[in-house]
Amino acid sequence: MSNVESILFWLEQESVTSNADIYLPADTPTHKPPSKILYQIEKKNKLRKRRTVERLKAYCFENLEELRKNYSKKIDVLKLPAHDVAIRRAEPVQNDDYLIKLTSEMADLSNLVKNEEPTKQTEDSEENTESNQERQRYKEQIEAKYGAKQKKLLDEYDYLLDKIQKEDYRMLMQNK
Repeated sequence: MSNVESILFWLEQESVTSNADIYLPADTPTHKPPSKILYQIEKKNKLRKRRTVERLKAYCFENLEELRKNYSKKIDVLKLPAHDVAIRRAEPVQNDDYLIKLTSEMADLSNLVKNEEPTKQTEDSEENTESNQERQRYKEQIEAKYGAKQKKLLDEYDYLLDKIQKEDYRMLMQNK
């Protein structure tokens, strides 16, 4: 985990928009502070931790979005498999032109069946299956590489979150 300490430093920084949110009584009083002050200190610490975790989430989402944008620039769309078009069971019929077109297609299909010769179309379909397999392999490679990079980012996020929680637990034990 590179530069974890610097990331944690920036995550725990508070903006100075309101003095009421930032001001805390001294942590080392000379006498035992009243319970009201202890409650305020605990409440401020919880708010600070919640804001730190929110900034960590924002940091993670920004990194994931940046990864997606950068990775999408590297993908060759022409090498990806084509989307299959779903055949609709019912098609709207507009006018007689549709019927004329359909009749000519049916005539071409019946001529093709009568000839029973291997046509260019069947040869093309074999080439298409090979190219589709290559495209599918390309897609799987892309998904595997992207998944590995995404997992690395999420592992870093989990590590940082774990470190924040351990630090919070350590501080809690010191106070008792």
